[in-house]
Amino acid sequence: MIKYQLANFIGWFFRITYALILIRVLMSWIKPPMDNKIVQFIYQVTETIMYPVRALLNKLNFNMGMLDWTPLFTIILLELLEKLLMSLVI
Repeated sequence: MIKYQLANFIGWFFRITYALILIRVLMSWIKPPMDNKIVQFIYQVTETIMYPVRALLNKLNFNMGMLDWTPLFTIILLELLEKLLMSLVI
């Protein structure tokens, strides 16, 4: 029972995280005002997750011009982490 609840929590956590990253990507195209509390919250939460990935990509000199690959690589790494955690729980 506890394994099921933990697996459910992990699944929901990662789904919400993916959604926030996707919303941030969409917001980068729309450019909403930064004084909005929801916008600030989304940027703060996602930047906490995406900053280490961005730093790693910069260190590896993975620079593709105007395109920011950080959200894509962040989601890929989060997917791997989710699969690892799920395999440990179940």
